[in-house]
Amino acid sequence: MTREDWTKPACWIDERYLALWGLADWDVYESEEVGQGPGVRIIDVTAAEPSANELWPMETQTDELVELFGDGERLYVAVETGTAAWDIATREMLAEWPGFTLRLLDRARNTLVAFEPDAIREIPIPWRVAPVGRR
Repeated sequence: MTREDWTKPACWIDERYLALWGLADWDVYESEEVGQGPGVRIIDVTAAEPSANELWPMETQTDELVELFGDGERLYVAVETGTAAWDIATREMLAEWPGFTLRLLDRARNTLVAFEPDAIREIPIPWRVAPVGRR
């Protein structure tokens, strides 16, 4: 797989899966890209061939992406206007936090953290995030 624009956020979902922002087919020339739009491409790094359902469109996430975080069960998508949490198994949006642009997922404190010009905002995650290595 090749990709010209490596400035797009990416994150590990767990030890096996990687989420890359963008739905374009990176193995074709930029002028031929298909499947453009907001969403993630889920890559199984242990698989020899890409899986058939590796594309995950997120039509509601149309603002410019800032950060992407995964905790094994949820994918957190942060844009300039807010953050959304998506269930990885069902691919449904679970929660939205308008005006809160996530910059750090603190597993030890079970919180989401945003850095603003004059403050650091922290909100508790409404579900428990298992610490790394304790799944």
